[in-house]
Amino acid sequence: MRGGGETTNWQSTDYQIEYEPCRIKITGYMNLVKQKVATPIMLAGLRVVSAVVGNRIIGMLKRLIILVDKKTDIHFERMITIDHEKLVIEDSIKSPKKVNLECADSFSLRHVASGKFFSLADIVQHSRAQYPETDQIRIRRTFDWKEGRLEEKVI
Repeated sequence: MRGGGETTNWQSTDYQIEYEPCRIKITGYMNLVKQKVATPIMLAGLRVVSAVVGNRIIGMLKRLIILVDKKTDIHFERMITIDHEKLVIEDSIKSPKKVNLECADSFSLRHVASGKFFSLADIVQHSRAQYPETDQIRIRRTFDWKEGRLEEKVI
């Protein structure tokens, strides 16, 4: 999505997190993220502004691009289960209106320090699944440690 989209790969103090042995459950509302498409004119403008104001531009850019926290009415629940043979990520998404969902290959919606996050795309070819016009869905992705295989299915 060029203009923006909702995402579950956000960190928020509003999220409810429950810990159990070998299991984590995270629930909350997706955030709306406006994606900025870099154009030659935009990049040239940033260079000019940076040359004039120096490092003071960093704070402004963080507020405009990185530190945005705009909740939507799309609720999600993510259950992550780890055992000796498999990693299971189960996502439940409920929306009051129909939405188009697609699996992102990485944390591409927000600038973050990459060393702090894990993505299945780092170790296995990720799903490119798309789920158009849905208001409720439950998806289970299972990564088999031994086989190096990822399975995804709607449950």
